[in-house]
Amino acid sequence: MNPVDAGLIEEAVMVNHAQIGAEKTLKDYTRNMRHFAAFVASSSGATITTAKRRDVLSFMRHLEVEGGANPRVFRLSCAWCEAHAFPDGREGKGWSAQRRKAALSAIRFLYRHLIEEELLESGDPSAHIGSPKIPLPHQFTPSREEVQRVFDAPGDARDRLLAYWMYYAPSRRETFRQAKWCDIEAMDTNQAYWFIPTAKGGKRDGFGIHPVLRREFRRYQAWQREEAQLNPRVARALVDDRTAYILLTSGGKQVHASTLTKMVKWRGVRAGVGIVQTNDTDAVAGRNSLLTPHALRRAWADHALNDPNNPVPLDVVAGALNHASTQTTINHYARPKRNRVHDALKAHRL
Repeated sequence: MNPVDAGLIEEAVMVNHAQIGAEKTLKDYTRNMRHFAAFVASSSGATITTAKRRDVLSFMRHLEVEGGANPRVFRLSCAWCEAHAFPDGREGKGWSAQRRKAALSAIRFLYRHLIEEELLESGDPSAHIGSPKIPLPHQFTPSREEVQRVFDAPGDARDRLLAYWMYYAPSRRETFRQAKWCDIEAMDTNQAYWFIPTAKGGKRDGFGIHPVLRREFRRYQAWQREEAQLNPRVARALVDDRTAYILLTSGGKQVHASTLTKMVKWRGVRAGVGIVQTNDTDAVAGRNSLLTPHALRRAWADHALNDPNNPVPLDVVAGALNHASTQTTINHYARPKRNRVHDALKAHRL
């Protein structure tokens, strides 16, 4: 990659016409833009300002073929791949559709900058190139009966609260880890509310607390106060709003994100929900569960959308999940069951 291309890539990230706020996304874009620049330079002698549509198509095809220890010929012409030992996909068949789509997004980010800065003499070579289709495999979503078994499973006060909390307030794992007692408002009233200062993407979010969940919070809070009487480290954490996390370790510290997932999985094992046989280090007697924090989030979305008596509208479900688009909800979380669709068709009248 020549110094001019390197400078343009650095400038595109610094100016950031697309106004991307996530540092990780910008870091990934930088890596993909450098890969693209190195590819076109070594394969056709072009620069990012002289690259043609065929160069972008060739790059996308280049990502799709095998790399690894025995790369396809189409990989051999890329200086970036050679320097990085011809990286491959996890399945040994080139980069995944998701990674290739991210690479194309990075290229479009780059050309948006060049167009905005009037540094591109011809049109955008990435325009009208279709993004790779990402397969949407079915992910484990527990049924109503399975969620009830998770609620009823034996366990300590923390993982019991977590099961109810993650279902009745379908947020993301990190928000549970970050939650403090000062974020809960009007706990003893019907107006009880969990305020989330910073949700995904820095958005403000929150959930009205279901009466069942409010009962579990009261039960857990009583247990935690008893623990504080026996454990001075927990007691010290609870007296300061800055350290009074709802989910504390025995050392009075904030729990680790992976610990939350393990707590949910182990409760799933005890409930006999989503059981798989495995030799994972965190398995219990060779058994683990497909239950995860996100599985409980999906479960709420599916059950709310397809409630047989009082279905929640799709846009409201999407809003509860903090999705900008209902398509995200349909693709990854829940979609209307066919019987609901058929009932609606039969019931509609002009």
